[in-house]
Amino acid sequence: VAETKKILDPKIKVTATCVRVPVFVGHSESINIEFEDFLDEDEARDILR
Repeated sequence: VAETKKILDPKIKVTATCVRVPVFVGHSESINIEFEDFLDEDEARDILR
């Protein structure tokens, strides 16, 4: 969380949750992002790349 604030903006509100599951292969990520203005899926993907 601290690194995210350093990179993006110290005022950004971040809540992190980690769930660990014992599997042999694989990773997953689930994110929930809220914006003040409308943002469609393609714009959000571009920002996160």
